[in-house]
Amino acid sequence: MIALTVVILVLVLFAILIAYATYMMGFYWDRTKERDPLRLDTNEYAPYNDLMIDQVGKILQEPYEEVYITSNDGLRLFGKYYERKAGAPVELMVHGYHAVAERDFPFYLKYAFEREHNVLLIDQRSHGNSEGHTVCFGVKEREDVLLWCRYLVERLGEDVKILLEGVSMGSATVMMSTALPLPENVKGVVADCGYTSPEDIIKLVIPAMVPVPVNAIYPFVKLGAVLFGHFSITSASAIEAMKTIKQPILFIHGENDTFVPFYMVKELYDACNSPLKCKYTVKNAPHARSTFEDYVGCADELGKFMDKLGI
Repeated sequence: MIALTVVILVLVLFAILIAYATYMMGFYWDRTKERDPLRLDTNEYAPYNDLMIDQVGKILQEPYEEVYITSNDGLRLFGKYYERKAGAPVELMVHGYHAVAERDFPFYLKYAFEREHNVLLIDQRSHGNSEGHTVCFGVKEREDVLLWCRYLVERLGEDVKILLEGVSMGSATVMMSTALPLPENVKGVVADCGYTSPEDIIKLVIPAMVPVPVNAIYPFVKLGAVLFGHFSITSASAIEAMKTIKQPILFIHGENDTFVPFYMVKELYDACNSPLKCKYTVKNAPHARSTFEDYVGCADELGKFMDKLGI
């Protein structure tokens, strides 16, 4: 009996250790090691280096106001508020996994400023100047988006019009936020290269992280998220949110995306029950670089979409 108890305890400890290792690899993020917004990470993005440096450099020179809110779990979250015109619509921009906000949105910011829209560019929890150390793949981040929307309404008044925009994980985040009671001020959503669900994307990236069959390691990944990240991977889904979305939505996706597969935008679009849904895809664009590859086309689609929304 004692031997059996020891074996069980050893197995439990082993499971917890593996779960912790997967948490540290996939969910833990040391925001003090945040990357330089003017540096690219992979050769895949090298062709866009000059464009990125030029446009991000311009964005970094723009004046802004530092703003803060507190998350439901007590984190101090940071954002940059760029006011272009009093009373103008606000574009709330939500960046991706391990990303720098300015680097994900340089051309979205360029177009927003040209349109004389105000912008709230946030640092997602555990990134930049926002507190935290766990990236939740949009599960908790979607609640943060809801709080940022409420902040804008409280600050700017009941008539403010809000457009949610997300790239990569930020795209999945804003899509999943539509399943929450967003204020009616949210007039639309722009989802750039978002994944169908945290579970789907995590299962896709596991082979790149550890040389173990997905089905063998995934239960430990789920356990690590619960034990050490205090969230469930399966508690939110972008594709499920699309079945109940009330806001108009524009999907954008690069056809050469090797991180969030191109087929996911089709699945999201097909599942979407929005009263107005649009889709624009960009040939040759890798992950999160559609506006770099085809700024004119993306800006045109954004403009047409905003015109339909009356913003």
